[in-house]
Amino acid sequence: MLYFIFINSFLCFSLLGIGAQHDHLYQRLLRETQEHKRHLADIGLAERAEKIDITCFDNAGFDLSGVDLAPFEKRASIPQEVLSFDPMVKNTVITADPKAPCNNIEDLKKILDIRLYPTLKKLVNNLSVDVFLGTQQEMIAYYNACSVQILFSFNIPSSAIYYLAESQHGESFIIMAGLVSKENVIAQLITLKLAGRAVDDVSIIGDFTHLRELVNHDIETLFERYPELSLSRIALIVAGCGMKDVASKIIFKEFGQRLKDPICFDGAILSLTYVPAVSLHVDGFLCLDLPYGEIIKDALSSLLERFRCGYLFSGGAAGYVGGMGQKDCPKIGDRVSIAQVMHSDGMVAKLHACDLMFPRDKVRGMHLHVATIFQETFAWLERAKLTGSSVDVETFYIVQAIQDYNKKNPKIKVRADCGCFISDYVGERPLREYAQAYTKYEESFCRFLRDIERNP
Repeated sequence: MLYFIFINSFLCFSLLGIGAQHDHLYQRLLRETQEHKRHLADIGLAERAEKIDITCFDNAGFDLSGVDLAPFEKRASIPQEVLSFDPMVKNTVITADPKAPCNNIEDLKKILDIRLYPTLKKLVNNLSVDVFLGTQQEMIAYYNACSVQILFSFNIPSSAIYYLAESQHGESFIIMAGLVSKENVIAQLITLKLAGRAVDDVSIIGDFTHLRELVNHDIETLFERYPELSLSRIALIVAGCGMKDVASKIIFKEFGQRLKDPICFDGAILSLTYVPAVSLHVDGFLCLDLPYGEIIKDALSSLLERFRCGYLFSGGAAGYVGGMGQKDCPKIGDRVSIAQVMHSDGMVAKLHACDLMFPRDKVRGMHLHVATIFQETFAWLERAKLTGSSVDVETFYIVQAIQDYNKKNPKIKVRADCGCFISDYVGERPLREYAQAYTKYEESFCRFLRDIERNP
């Protein structure tokens, strides 16, 4: 606790205008962060370590006039999935040895060293935590109105951004922000529970309906800025795990001079690149950076209704459920085609042969959905083996959006090439990194692009 008395004393000094104290604290946190990044690099995790960073927060340049703070008068409840999650139950992500009687502490430490590295973990475990459901601009406006100063931001290889803040009374606390969906919040709060942090006292500022409103506003802004999109026949690429730029480069590599300069759009939640085409069977390619969780269904449903989307490609990382020893087991990096997905609540989304670009592709079985990979316990795995063959956190909502659209629009159906790239074997080879998951991405994506031209 002396460490945090030390921190809070620095924060109190700052209220007296002693700027050097903030700098002293920043230098200490920065030094600890850099030391941990070197440690990760030494154990072969340099790529993940690059995404860990701490910076002094600067709210200059943000226009806060007109920001509506009414949504943040609401408070969301801690999701039941988080409250019922038991961090002590043996988990396939944490424990590499299926014969081990309990979770492996060293495996958990390796996971948290990336997702909630030691310096940040100490802060989170010893200070109060707010989860803010809104944009960065809204966050700044809200805490300004509360007379709170945001001091530092912590970036990690995750969808969340953490901030260290101080109240007008000199009390320091943590803000978790940058989240885009309820399932995104579930994943992050379960991570806190795994780190030993009770979540019952976490305050969720705002509610989840506001995130859907932000997506709808992004789409309205997109079409106001580029009205030609509504008249164009588009091939939509849902690019998971940061593959948006990779997909754009492959499109240029494939079609070269038949493309125009790309258009980039970054909204409150949606980030995408549109590549206009000339003399192709589509007018352009829209590469959408996949947002985490159920919000992708809202985004896709709105996009499909707003423009003529003839084709859709998806492919994120997924775990294989069947086991490494099975005959014809896919290898790490292989792409598995998906036609039906079962949600964790039992609901099934399905695409029929007439909805598929490649109806003759082998489909290994039912694909499964979880809100976070930490729900993949060994007890879950035993049930999953009876019903499914692969699992991820996103494909259910993609398939559901296509299914619902095609039912409503049978004469202008979207032809889909949905799948996933195997990144791990659940219960046998736990997910640790994505380096090998996308080795066949270009091969699979090019097949999709070439089929558009061959079979318009």
